[in-house]
Amino acid sequence: MLNTLTVWNFALLEHIQIEFDKGLNILTGETGAGKSILIDALGAMLGSRLSTELIRHGRDWLRVEAVFSLEDQPNVVAFLEENAIDTAENELIITRQITSSGRGSILINGCHTTLAVLKNLGSLLVDVHGQNENLSLLKQENQFQLVDGYSGELGSALAGYRALYKELKEAEGKLSEKENA
Repeated sequence: MLNTLTVWNFALLEHIQIEFDKGLNILTGETGAGKSILIDALGAMLGSRLSTELIRHGRDWLRVEAVFSLEDQPNVVAFLEENAIDTAENELIITRQITSSGRGSILINGCHTTLAVLKNLGSLLVDVHGQNENLSLLKQENQFQLVDGYSGELGSALAGYRALYKELKEAEGKLSEKENA
């Protein structure tokens, strides 16, 4: 879950920190209020390209930081562990910065990483829905992931079912061999 999004020197924004609550969060406001800028900043946390053109006029750098809870996020934790990124605090902090010279950095829980790793991680973290966009909820693999990842008990039951199903298929194969012999 996204807990906070903090932005410095991003487009028109000098500094803003937004706290998110559990559940559905919706950004609304008048035209020009900065909704799209916040979505672009969140996109930077998910692996979108950052350009020096986004640096606030008169500043030398921009920075975006997002803090996520790793609670009930086994896929994210597994991904981080596969990439040797610490998960001990049960929190995920992503920081991106770019300077006016074009030099950028990406930190995930204090570890320097690549844009490719960030993009892969971003796909596990947030699902942004906007007007006229395809919803990832319509993809069958995402539906399975949502249902299967809902609770630890369901995941354990699914693993048990898969083991029993494998045993059944092996027994059917042995029976078929005996019938054909």
